[in-house]
Amino acid sequence: MLGNRHTLFLILLEFLELSLAFWAACVLRFQGFELSEDAFTYIGKGMLIAVFVQSVFYVNDLYGTKGMPGSWVLFRRFTVSMTIAVVGLLVVYYALPQVFIGRGVFAITLGGFTGLFFIGRISLKGAASNWFERRFLIMGSGEFAKEVGRIIDSRQDLGYKLTGYLDSRPERVGAPFLEPGIVGVYDDVARLVVEQNVDEIIVALSNRRGTMPVQDLLDLKFRGIQITDGMNFYEREFNRVYVRQLTPSWMIFSDGFVVSPLTRLAKRSMDVGLSAIALVGVAPVMLLTVLLFRLTSKGPALYSQERVGRLGAPFTMWKFRSMRTDAEAAGPQFAKKKDPRITGIGRFIRKTRVDELPQLINILRGDMSLVGPRPERPVFVDQLAEKIPFYGQRHQVKPGLTGLAQISYGYSEGEEDHLHKLQYDLCYIKNLSLTLDLAIMAKTLKVVVLGTGAR
Repeated sequence: MLGNRHTLFLILLEFLELSLAFWAACVLRFQGFELSEDAFTYIGKGMLIAVFVQSVFYVNDLYGTKGMPGSWVLFRRFTVSMTIAVVGLLVVYYALPQVFIGRGVFAITLGGFTGLFFIGRISLKGAASNWFERRFLIMGSGEFAKEVGRIIDSRQDLGYKLTGYLDSRPERVGAPFLEPGIVGVYDDVARLVVEQNVDEIIVALSNRRGTMPVQDLLDLKFRGIQITDGMNFYEREFNRVYVRQLTPSWMIFSDGFVVSPLTRLAKRSMDVGLSAIALVGVAPVMLLTVLLFRLTSKGPALYSQERVGRLGAPFTMWKFRSMRTDAEAAGPQFAKKKDPRITGIGRFIRKTRVDELPQLINILRGDMSLVGPRPERPVFVDQLAEKIPFYGQRHQVKPGLTGLAQISYGYSEGEEDHLHKLQYDLCYIKNLSLTLDLAIMAKTLKVVVLGTGAR
């Protein structure tokens, strides 16, 4: 669910570019490059460069799935990423001199890759809409269909092309609507698929009973045309569930939302192992944080707060205090942008996520998991459950130190923000797996390094 054809193509293309640059560097440096025991050792060292560089590219959003960045953004991200990669590799070479490939090969490899990178990206940007073109037809013309159409329209640089919408009423054909407009009725679907060379039909109807041309859709399915439920398409493209269109039946009959005992056991084992290791590693940081609080702020460094856990059970969560001791004199309230209640050191530890480190203890105790929906306070849970449908379903799993909503959306203030975060939380619960947890943890490291999303 995380990624698309375009991203995979970029990763493979640039791995080949790095490999080609490395091979050319070896040929130039050694006047040839024959396969031997030494050559295989060198190939391993070249692989280290490729993995290191592409990992930094991933962290710096050069393999994002939301579209292709503009020229200036691309240049800036590349420059920053290569600087970080070079410094990081030099540190590795200093610590492990046996993996160093030599200054000449190293310089030629990175220089050659720089040229190949921009040639490849510029060529791809101009040709992506043709190489990766995928043509869509939307069955429906309501608000959800419009939302699906906006998604497709926003991804034209990835080759997405919308051929039109279908409506049940003939008089609506050609009426003013979002581009490219309503091009036919439901019974026209087979004809339009052929005329418009459609690759995928998205069914975005609020009520399907007695309205869909079932036989035509079956025939098209067996002819190789992909037919996708609008909710599944939205989840596939955005990694979130569209709550406004959500129904109990969709959750009951869709794949997912079931976590096997084996997955729960493996997830708990990973929580205990990684949190224990992390506590040992960050202990000096936590001690330094306590010391800074003693020197710069009155009041305790740690504070506890009641939060809602799995199946609605309350638990006590620990954090480093980032606000004044009288922060809630006027009653509970969400954190805001540039919140005046946050202290100087509090702003720093929130930005770096140091304030969350004591929750590793909650994870060891079993109150929380490394990955899951963020735990909310009971007073806010009661308020939000009254206003947002299916909000209580997010408590079907343990809350997490990080989660899909945190790396994708950030902090929440109002009801609309919490609705958006719920969409990510439900998507996570639906697709829960160790692989997804590891992907979220990797993305969390990226968010922490870039310092995004904190308030």
